[in-house]
Amino acid sequence: MNNSIPAEQLSSVIEEMMSELTTLGYRCSTISVYQCALRKISTFMKDHKVPYYSHAVGKLFLEKQLTKTGLSKRWYNYIKTAIRRLNDYIQNKPFVIFHTKQTTICPDIFIPVIDSYTAYMQEKGYSPSTVETRCIYAKQFLDSLEKQSVTDLKLMSFIHIGTSFSNIKSKQGFCEKLPSFLKYLYQKSVTEMDFSKAVPRYSSMEKLPSIYTEEELIQLLNSIERISGIGKRNYAIMALCVSYGLRANDISSLKFSEISDGQVVFLQSKTSVKYQVKLLEKVSEALQDYIQNGRPDSDSDCEYIFIRSSVPYRKLSRSSIWSIVCTHLMNSGINIASRKRGPHAIRASLATHLVNNDVPYHISAEDTGSSGP
Repeated sequence: MNNSIPAEQLSSVIEEMMSELTTLGYRCSTISVYQCALRKISTFMKDHKVPYYSHAVGKLFLEKQLTKTGLSKRWYNYIKTAIRRLNDYIQNKPFVIFHTKQTTICPDIFIPVIDSYTAYMQEKGYSPSTVETRCIYAKQFLDSLEKQSVTDLKLMSFIHIGTSFSNIKSKQGFCEKLPSFLKYLYQKSVTEMDFSKAVPRYSSMEKLPSIYTEEELIQLLNSIERISGIGKRNYAIMALCVSYGLRANDISSLKFSEISDGQVVFLQSKTSVKYQVKLLEKVSEALQDYIQNGRPDSDSDCEYIFIRSSVPYRKLSRSSIWSIVCTHLMNSGINIASRKRGPHAIRASLATHLVNNDVPYHISAEDTGSSGP
């Protein structure tokens, strides 16, 4: 990859880098600091009419920071690290991970229970993310039981559940995910009572979904530049999102083989249900423009349509798709105050417009690939 980046493409490159860091397990707080620091570079380049970002521009910006009064050493180091990360990314150097995700440890005595619960969910066809999330809360609960000196699940009581609920940090997750584990224990005769109904109900004010009007969705598409390769790619992504309400993971995983004979056909990652829809002309044109005129030439014959703009040319992650949608919503001129700004907001908007146009709910659900309300 060229070690200089056009100023108008810098924000997209930074988005990709942040998505890469997210995938590698960097903390959200760290990524937010990097984003804040690198936005200042974009402003610096705009103010000084610098057409390309390079290692030298980053160094000059850093030197300018030293002349500022009141700049803390801590913030200066944040900026310095962010610039180093950006330079490494542009030069395709590997990131060094300093922070790793915390894992939930299951007490040894309960490992066979977790293993059998995991196998049960996999046999039932639950998605890997659902299995992982439910196991996390099951492990946290079992860890709490051990701390309460419970080593035999047949001796578990309502008091133990109440104590676990009081001590756990994420009470919403506890209330939503633990009942299935407790019901499983009862069905498998591990416990003599069904404790699933003993889990408190989590009550919170239900928020209405964020809805964007049809005019706003058109404005969103029209706001995307389509000259650069990144612009062509992002426009095609947004066209799929706005036209079909596809989930970020499904856009990320879309393959060339899944678009043929004027149709889009694939298995949805969340539900494993087949999704099939006619390829609209505007979406087809956007995809062709990106593939023929904007997609990097890849020697790896990557089967995925949407790939990084720099080597290694691998598919965009789910978080990259989310970041692209979010960024273009914020830059579209649409008033997004108090409204969500990811692919799901676009998805909810499309479903609402279908229902408002007298399309029956079950048909609108099929159009957006939804399995339920």
